Amino acid sequence: MVIKKQDFSSSILLTLSYCDQFDYPLTYQQLIPRLIAQKSAINLVKIKPALAKLLQLGLINHQDQFWFLNSRQKLVSIRKKRTQYSSQKNKEMATFIFFASLLPWIKAVFLSGSVAMQNAVKNDDLDFFIITQQNRLWLTRLVLMVFTTLVGKRRSWHSEEENSWCLNLYLDQQALSINLVKRNIYTAYEVAQVKLLYQNDGAASDFYRQNWWVKKLLPFFQPQLFVQQNNFGVELIRFFLSLGDFCLSWFFDLLNFFAFQIQLNYMRPHMTTERVNLHQAYFHPRNTRKKILEYWQKSLLNL
Repeated sequence: MVIKKQDFSSSILLTLSYCDQFDYPLTYQQLIPRLIAQKSAINLVKIKPALAKLLQLGLINHQDQFWFLNSRQKLVSIRKKRTQYSSQKNKEMATFIFFASLLPWIKAVFLSGSVAMQNAVKNDDLDFFIITQQNRLWLTRLVLMVFTTLVGKRRSWHSEEENSWCLNLYLDQQALSINLVKRNIYTAYEVAQVKLLYQNDGAASDFYRQNWWVKKLLPFFQPQLFVQQNNFGVELIRFFLSLGDFCLSWFFDLLNFFAFQIQLNYMRPHMTTERVNLHQAYFHPRNTRKKILEYWQKSLLNL
């Protein structure tokens, strides 16, 4: 399906059909930032009439503020139940964020995956995306591995532990721009749907600025940003740890390099689709992107 100038219906169908791959009906407020469109071709005033037209044609349906493809009404009750499951995980997020805020090497934490979308099943894990200080990614990961192990939330290689914490993406401040080969609608949605939980030194703003390409695919996406307010005790701990890092910067740079080499050697026998280097770490053992895009293309043929 090709989006033609002023073809609002195509944009809506593309968007609803993509989200349908995740059993994810959308409210009107959720539809707009996810709209797959050419900005010059879309006037938001005309979106509601286009929805009404598609509803009349029987291509889409509407129930309890949710929009979805026709004959997919069952998704509404599923979505409501998953919203409840997702909300129950807030306490766990608070525990992780408190610890992360103590570490000056951590510059931003995002929630990703099903919980970020409020679309989790009961035993889904929490997925986190971490931005670290330059040349501190692998030291940060080492500390977080110890912490998640101590609290019983670490996820082991290719295992399916329920309700674990999955730290599946790390970027340091030197490498915030997503590689050209990964710039597609799947990755754009991943960027648009993450939920910012913590940031320091404007790291989240830098991430969105360096990934401006997302707005070419999702022109109405607007990131939700805030400045983290830590309590005095947390700020004091961060200050002293930052001071130590500043005084021994060369030492920690070297330590981070050795931490990378050690962790890489440990991971090699287990690695499949993971992509790691000194400044980036993508831990996705399954090629979800390829499957979703293939299923989406097939579903478009039936519209």
